[in-house]
Amino acid sequence: MGIQDSQKGDSIHRFKLPKVLSYYNKSDYTIQQKARFIFYLCIAAMVGMVFLIFSSTYAQMNSIEDNGIFSPIIFSEISLIVFFGTCLLLLIKGKYSVATHLFMTSAMACVWYVMWIYSENVITRLYLVVLIMALLNLTPLFITKYKSTILLYILANVLVLIVFVQIVKDRINLSDATIVSYIIDTSVAMIFTGIVGYNIFRINKQSLEKVEYDNQQRRKAEEALKQSELFRRTVFDSSNIPIIVMDSTSYKYIDINAAGVKMYGFPSREASLGKTPLDVSAPVQYDGTPSSQKAVSYIEKAMEEGSVTFEWLHQRPNGEFWDAEVHLLSFKSDEKTLLQFSLIDITERKKIESELKESELKYRTLFENAQIGIYQSTREGKFLQANPALIKMLGFDSLEELSKRNYNEENAYVDSSRKKNLELFEKNGFIKDFESKWKKKNNEIIIIKENSRVVRDPEEKILYYEGFVENITERKQAEKALIESQQLFQTLAQVSPVGVFRTKADGYTTYVNPKWMELSGLAFEEAIGDGWLTAVHPEDKEKLQANWKSHSGKNDKSIAEYRFIKPDGSIVWVLGNAEPEIVDNKIQGYIGTITDITEKKIIEKELEKHRNHLEFLVKERTEELATSNEELLSTNEELHHQREELEVVLINLQNTQKQLVQAEKMASLGVLASGVAHEINNPLNFIKGGIFGLEQYFDENLKEHKEEVSPLIEGINIGVERAANIVTSLNHYSRRDDSKLIECDIHTIIDNCLE
Repeated sequence: MGIQDSQKGDSIHRFKLPKVLSYYNKSDYTIQQKARFIFYLCIAAMVGMVFLIFSSTYAQMNSIEDNGIFSPIIFSEISLIVFFGTCLLLLIKGKYSVATHLFMTSAMACVWYVMWIYSENVITRLYLVVLIMALLNLTPLFITKYKSTILLYILANVLVLIVFVQIVKDRINLSDATIVSYIIDTSVAMIFTGIVGYNIFRINKQSLEKVEYDNQQRRKAEEALKQSELFRRTVFDSSNIPIIVMDSTSYKYIDINAAGVKMYGFPSREASLGKTPLDVSAPVQYDGTPSSQKAVSYIEKAMEEGSVTFEWLHQRPNGEFWDAEVHLLSFKSDEKTLLQFSLIDITERKKIESELKESELKYRTLFENAQIGIYQSTREGKFLQANPALIKMLGFDSLEELSKRNYNEENAYVDSSRKKNLELFEKNGFIKDFESKWKKKNNEIIIIKENSRVVRDPEEKILYYEGFVENITERKQAEKALIESQQLFQTLAQVSPVGVFRTKADGYTTYVNPKWMELSGLAFEEAIGDGWLTAVHPEDKEKLQANWKSHSGKNDKSIAEYRFIKPDGSIVWVLGNAEPEIVDNKIQGYIGTITDITEKKIIEKELEKHRNHLEFLVKERTEELATSNEELLSTNEELHHQREELEVVLINLQNTQKQLVQAEKMASLGVLASGVAHEINNPLNFIKGGIFGLEQYFDENLKEHKEEVSPLIEGINIGVERAANIVTSLNHYSRRDDSKLIECDIHTIIDNCLE
């Protein structure tokens, strides 16, 4: 039966190599197959490049964008024909490895060269990376000896990708986040391709080696059976594949080759004989079934069907666990049924599979616990996958319920943004920070920001969309409220009767209102930055700057009096008040006001002048009285009869002095009353402006609440009016009138006094 199978296999795999590949007639079956494939691949690639040259030339000559033939592309295509021809010659001369590596490296270099010369439009040309992936998928066919060569190709292409993206990212204005994401995604794909190719090559190589070697061994064994048992034993012992023969009833090993002894970890062949599968197996297998039960089931299947292949968890004498693929078959020898099996160590493959499962578990955990929405949808708008965050965001209870809504239809969108979204998908293959309005299950409108990409198959057909969705409704509402607040600030500042300014934390002025410009005499552009200092009186600059430094960076209020010199030479005294503007517990700058106190300063100066003059008069009069007193004392005896008269004069002088002092007090009190009235007027103006702004705001935005707050606003207006009446009365009290007697209304005067 074995001889018949061998002959049948030979007839199936027998084929003719092209005459030019006669060098490989004596090579093994695998090399012959690969050489034949590469031979036709080179010819097909050369023919394809010829057609590509004609199509590229025609397209470039008839393209508006290219403006004629783009010679670098044509040069690269011609170069590839030369390289492929060289590969063909090397292959014919028996240089298989050199030819295959030259084919790979030249093709990859050409693709990277095309990507480089198209760097101005690199995003639309990055699909060329797919060609790199396709070439990497061919590596298992090209590599003949060293599996690590596949990993070297992967590493080289990943490094070239990183360097290429770093060079062109500034030219095409890609963000760092986009660069990192693209490099990671593409690198992971390349590495995954390399790992798969590496294992495919390893498995195929081992399988082909096993099959070919088994065929050779089988043929040799059959021939050896005709010649001698010694020859069969030689073939059995020299096999690199672990082969074990065991009894079908006792399950004891009755024969084992050197490779089997080495793989099991036994000290010698003699120590291996008499063992059973349970002696080299783990207590339980992958599914938790005891090895004793599992082994019997596989042996019974091999006895019934002739052969069976399965994976088995082994344990060496030192306790080390390892995995193997077991090929178990039954055969007859001298009318006795025996079992034979071979082993392939798959420990590394199982480890990689375990790591892949762990990676998938991590991805699933991230998917389920992410705070932003993650989805996968069809091109037609049906959700295939959605994480809990997205389902909750849209108000649904499950993915099944969510998938019933088509998110390409208008009822899921407030505007036509989805149409633009799909256009960007078709054009670029991705969207970044795209904002649109979605409807929740209850038709509530939310604003979302989306970052997504298109996933295509190798034929560039769209498979599905996947991406991230973030609900930014609250952020947008906050931004709108901030804008409205800024507009309100601008409006109040424009109509404010006092100067308003705003600075950064370092003192750089960013805003002044019209009243500030009126008081300083500077235009807006002149006041911005440090320009406002040009209007400050030279004598006040140093004091003002010292005051700023003492309060800079502190959370306290700053107050200072200083003078402005206007372009016409007039001087304006102002009182400045500044308070820190705090955002997130950090001082962002300062907002303040300046109030015109020129009139107050003039009054204070006049008051000081009167006070000094009064002291001079009192002093002068006192000196005169002292002189008169001396004269009186010297003539006391002579003018004794005038003593009473002089005493009366002295008393009158003292009364006059008291009246002058009282008059000065009254004048000071009048000035004080005027200053108090002026200072009260300023906050009253703020209150009036605030009430006016509130009434406007309620009229425009909250009409339904106006009636509720009207009593409060009316109460504030009454209080302001009462305070204004008090200020008016103080002004009446402080007003001086040196005219003659006039007719007046005594009732009005009494009312003012009562106020």
